[in-house]
Amino acid sequence: MGVSERKAREFKQREEKILSAALSLAAEKDWQVVTIDHIAERAEIGKGTVYKHFKSKEEIWAAIVTQDSEALLNQLLERPAPLDIISALKAALKIVWRHMTRDPGMYRLRLSCMARDASVIFAESNLTGMMAVESKINGVFLQLLQEGQRQGVFPQAPLEFAMIVGHGLLVGTAEVAVSNRLTGMDWERFLDYAAEFAVQGVKHTLEAHTRAERENAGMRPCLSLGGGSSRDENT
Repeated sequence: MGVSERKAREFKQREEKILSAALSLAAEKDWQVVTIDHIAERAEIGKGTVYKHFKSKEEIWAAIVTQDSEALLNQLLERPAPLDIISALKAALKIVWRHMTRDPGMYRLRLSCMARDASVIFAESNLTGMMAVESKINGVFLQLLQEGQRQGVFPQAPLEFAMIVGHGLLVGTAEVAVSNRLTGMDWERFLDYAAEFAVQGVKHTLEAHTRAERENAGMRPCLSLGGGSSRDENT
């Protein structure tokens, strides 16, 4: 191994050590009160060395969330293919829930990075890579819903609202688990119920949209071929 390769490997190892130290601190306290000094002390390296890798602590948090999102995306892409689209959608939901709830500190950090006002805390450059991976994760669910529509499992309706409903159910279910509201309840059994509820919620959202569109179409005034109303023709 040459000198340049060795230095690159050592640089990467230090970077991973910094990220690991920051994540361990986030598990102990609110990530927003963690400082570069705290991270450097936990990683047992100099503060200046941290700045050689990251320009700010926000860049560190963004890197952690990006790595976490990439790991989640890989799990979704590598999942076994179930026999039907409903099972595939439920399996994908469960993968996300298990991943999101395994570490409460990571969960809180992730929500903050994905919030609408994240740009107030994070620079645009910090968010770009993170949001690109999140877009791919959303794409996995969008493809499942589109395939469900193709197979006739879900109604032919715009998927925007269904994606919003699905995201709300994802975050809500994860919040229940992270907030320790499932005392005495089997987690996997709860996931079965939650996945069924989420799939039915998405399906009902699409059906409601289809009904609303049909009703709105029925309420539109009918014009005669000549452009006037039927009342005009009778006068």
